[in-house]
This record gives sequence, structure tokens and C-alpha cells, in this order.
Amino acid sequence: FDENIALVALTGKKESETTEAWESDFFAGTIIAALIRSSTEDVPAAIYNIIDGETLPGMFGWADALSKETVEEVNREAMAMLERMGKGPDNVWMVLSAGGPLHYDRGLDYYASLIKKVKGKYRDRVKLLIDFKFMAGPLETMSVLNVHRDTPQDIIKPNVEEFLKILVASGLAGAGILDKTSISEAYLKKYAARLRKKYNLLGVLISMDKNGLMLVMKDLVIREAGIVINQICPTGAGDSLKAGFLYALSKGKSFEAAVHTANLFGAATASMEGTKTVTPDTFARTKALAIAQGVRPEVEYLK
Repeated sequence: FDENIALVALTGKKESETTEAWESDFFAGTIIAALIRSSTEDVPAAIYNIIDGETLPGMFGWADALSKETVEEVNREAMAMLERMGKGPDNVWMVLSAGGPLHYDRGLDYYASLIKKVKGKYRDRVKLLIDFKFMAGPLETMSVLNVHRDTPQDIIKPNVEEFLKILVASGLAGAGILDKTSISEAYLKKYAARLRKKYNLLGVLISMDKNGLMLVMKDLVIREAGIVINQICPTGAGDSLKAGFLYALSKGKSFEAAVHTANLFGAATASMEGTKTVTPDTFARTKALAIAQGVRPEVEYLK
């Protein structure tokens, strides 16, 4: 796609299979290595932050092992990166994955602290696509949603299971009332609209696996059915979906086009072995399938 951006994460034991020689051969001159090694085997966990191809300071361990100074330094580096990116077009999107290897710590408030800094400086010039990792707890989820938004800003991107957890954490639904295997698209749309309004979001993008995806905004709902493919490995399809969505928006495309591109990217990735990402060839084949199956965005305008 003529874009020069990539993120690679590797892990392994010291002096085991993942050696410096192995890494050098793996990269083969096409990937810029940005690995921070631990001095002991498997301990502690390491979190690597890469924005626009540049590496931020390493964060090691769980949240209770991180200092406030470390979190503030990462935020400073992230803001400095955005400052350089902000000198270009205003259409800047930032992806934030809430949850994951960092457990929630109210004293550090790392996810929300970065959002607040971005909002305070850029307001709606920099928009966020917020993803929720499956291990994100209710406190992590609410710390991100409860950030004040002056205007409808940010799009959250949960899958159905994550969406139901968010509804419970936000108090919009009781635990056990809704189930991912039986919830209808009408309920997804209704609750997504309530969630969007409550937290002044620009939109709620719900991925529904083989059933496609849905973007609920203030004035419209964009729905697209799933593309029938020969699914080989769905791992990474959600990340590719996000990449396709923002790839289209960063090129100035409409939200309808972004939803369609997201669907194509996700389906293309699921049709490949392992966690391979979408390529121009797989994109073209998946696009041909979508055309043959009549898969395209359907727009419903809300009153």
C-alpha cells in the first residue's frame, strides 16, 4: 500500500531460541529493530510503545511496579510525537488500546492521563480510536470513557463481548441481561446509541465477526454484512479491521468508505494463515468477493 509503517513484537527467553543473531536474520534489513531486553528470563514483562515508527521509553512490569515518573515520561514522549505529526494535515488519528498487560492503577491512571493531555492540547484536532483488550477490567474501561469531551470526539471499537462488558461497567445494562450469542443487532444499535450519547463519543464501532460490523454515530448508523471467505485464521483480523478503518479516514474518505475498508481488511487477514496482515493481493481478492456477494455499506439516517 506504499506505506512505510510497521510494528513487530517478539518475546523469548534469554540465550534461548530468540537470540540477537536470530533477530538479525529475521529482520533481514526490512524491519527496524526496537527491542528492549530484560536481564533475566521471562521477568519482568516489557511493554514497548511505538508511535509513527519511533520508540518511546520502555515500561517494565505490572502497573504496581511502574512509577508515576515513568508514566509521565511516556506521556511526554507521546505528546512530543503528536506535536511533530500535528504540523501536517489536521486529520490525525491516534489508536489507544485500553487494558492488556497493564493492570488498572487509580493512582497512575495511565490510559486516561494520556487522553486528557491530548484533549487538553488538541481538542478535536486529534481524534482517538479506542480499542478495549479482552482483559480490560471495568475500572480500566471507565477511566477511559469518563474523560470529559467538549464535542463528540473519539470512536471506541469493541467486539460484541467487549461491548456487553462496557455496557455493564457503564451501568447501561445489568450483568447477565444480555448475551453475545443471543443479542440482536437492534439491541446493539440501541445500546450503542445510548453509550455514544452518555460519553459524548463520535461513534461506536462494533465488530461482529462473521456478521460484519456496525458504526453508530449521532445522526446515522452504517452497517455492513460479513464477507463470506475461506476463513483460515481469524487472529489479528480485529487489528486489521482497525487499520483499514483509519487508513481510509486518514486518506480523507467518508465513514461509509472507512467501514467498508475495515471489513475488507479484517476479512482479508482472516483468510490467511497465522497472523499475516492484509496485502494488496489479498485485499484485491477480498474486494472481488465483496463485489460478487453484494457486500457494501448500508446507511440508516437517524431522526
